[in-house]
This record gives sequence, structure tokens and C-alpha cells, in this order.
Amino acid sequence: MSMRTVRLDDEAEKTLERLRGITGLSISEMLKRGLKAYEAQALYQAHRKPYDVYCELDLGIGGYAIAPAREAKSAVAEGIRWKHRRRSCSTPDRSSPSSTRPTAITGARDAFSRASKSQSVGRPPC
Repeated sequence: MSMRTVRLDDEAEKTLERLRGITGLSISEMLKRGLKAYEAQALYQAHRKPYDVYCELDLGIGGYAIAPAREAKSAVAEGIRWKHRRRSCSTPDRSSPSSTRPTAITGARDAFSRASKSQSVGRPPC
């Protein structure tokens, strides 16, 4: 067994004393358990993949997408056209087709929403 010298700041020293008072463990045992707990956490973090982070995000069905990925190019183009039409109108009239959201995007969003409610649309299970 090796012997180590460790320097603790005031806050760490107070935490150590508080934990010793709660658990009744020795300083040596407290540090051993802390090292084991940190090792488990570090091993978990080291093996995490980006997909694991994705699974923890709660974006809802479809996330922030306005259209399915297979229709992304046309949805972006339609969104840009809608944006420019909206800017060119000085006072938007809600009843005119040029001031409302394009039907391709809303149609795609509605179809995606309906499909997502009935089944998982290409979303891998988390």
C-alpha cells in the first residue's frame, strides 16, 4: 500500500468533515469511496456516444423540424420564398395566400405530425 499526501482547500476540508460526521467513516475510507465513485462516472462518460446524448434530449416527436428529412431541401427553399414574400408585403393580410405559411411546409409538417402520432417515423428507439 502506498501513502499519499493530499492538500485540501477549506471548502473540501469542510465537506470531508461533514461527510465523516454523517457516515462515521475514516478519512481514508471516504477518499477511497470517492475515487471509486469518480471512476464509475468517468468510465460512463468516456464510453458515451453522441447518440447517447441525443437520446437524453427531449425534443418531442420530430424535434424542431418543420418537415421530414427526406423533404428538407424543398422545405428550406419554400421557407426562404415565404420569408421574402413576407418582407415584400407592407401590411400582411391574413386571408391572402402570400401572407400565410406555405402549404408545402405546413402540409409536410401536418403529414409528419400525423405519421409520428401513429408510428415512429424513422426515429431510432432510445
